[in-house]
Amino acid sequence: YNFYESDQFTQEFRLSGTAADDRLQWTGGLYWFQEQAFNIDDVDFPFFEARSGSYVDNTSFAAFGQFSYDVSDRVSITLGARYTDEQLNDIVDDRVQFATALFNGDVTTPPDNVVLPPGYVFPVIAGYDYFALPPAAGSFKIVPNQNFESDYDDVNPYFSIAYDFTDALMGYVSYSEGFKGGGFTQRIGPGNKVNAFLPEFAQVYEVGAKWSTDRVRLTGALFFNDYTELQVSTDRQIGGTVENAADAEIKGGELELLAAVTDQLQFTLGLGYLDGKYVELNPNVAFPPANDLPNVMDWQRNASIIYSTPVTSGEITARVDYSFASGHVVEADNIPEAYVDDYSIVNVALAYIHESDKWEIALQGRNIGDKVYFLDSASSPDGDGWTEGLLQPPAEYSLRLKYRF
Repeated sequence: YNFYESDQFTQEFRLSGTAADDRLQWTGGLYWFQEQAFNIDDVDFPFFEARSGSYVDNTSFAAFGQFSYDVSDRVSITLGARYTDEQLNDIVDDRVQFATALFNGDVTTPPDNVVLPPGYVFPVIAGYDYFALPPAAGSFKIVPNQNFESDYDDVNPYFSIAYDFTDALMGYVSYSEGFKGGGFTQRIGPGNKVNAFLPEFAQVYEVGAKWSTDRVRLTGALFFNDYTELQVSTDRQIGGTVENAADAEIKGGELELLAAVTDQLQFTLGLGYLDGKYVELNPNVAFPPANDLPNVMDWQRNASIIYSTPVTSGEITARVDYSFASGHVVEADNIPEAYVDDYSIVNVALAYIHESDKWEIALQGRNIGDKVYFLDSASSPDGDGWTEGLLQPPAEYSLRLKYRF
């Protein structure tokens, strides 16, 4: 059982404008996020109950700004930066969780008796009688009471320069940095400890071009992402956790074509290539030899054809979509059993839209080839013989009616 309750508050103030005869466009702002949460994760066995969980108190503050300046009719430069200060707290308290209670029948304690640490005013989920205070007789703490803290601040810059070779062709190069905050795995894992992980950092380099006419638009980009302290989800014996497993690199490219052949017929084509590799594995993480990043597909392709024709009192639109994804690993450990094979999907739709735009009716088909494929998969890291996967739906057909008041 996993019970989670959270109170969140977020606010952003943004100011933007232009200057220098509209050659300078700028924006800036402040961002604030605050969260207080309470989580209980119970695992019931025939003779005992293992309870994990935490009080969570997180805040994040950011100040950001960016401006773009047209140096000339052909050249524009964009500069930006974001300052982020993130404070995360995960509180282990055995009054409500982090105790293993020996099974002894009803251990009901009224929810009103649940006492939160000072400063925590959000409500606890009511109606579950295993919020026992104190824990049931014979219980013992899995880990000592403690407060895990992560306090991190960073400045992430952004830079790009764009050049218009012609009125139809534009090229650009850009550089940016970013980070993903650290955190904690609230379920108690092997070794009776709370697993904490550090922030993840990325440096992103990109070069690209865009070409367009009245009926055709072609865009392409090449990019390189350099990750430090990469966060990956791993299975460790009795449960999953997040670890800073490695430094890694992802390089690749994208190409997209949109063409309006006529006023009624248009099509799109897309092609993507990714090469994601671990560069250096963290020696402090129990990690078998691995090369490929999880969920990074070497090749992705997509195409669509859309045809619209006017009819009495409205318009009929027919659409066919095709997508392909190459085989890839989905486990950070590169376990061969947890591998998703190549798959391709075809979706279709036929819609009638009334000329008033107030209502429409559509017949849709998804995965009409009835392709059997897994979007995700997992396997036992200890090699004890089990593999599981998230099987996607077979062919689906639906009729949708939409009306706008």
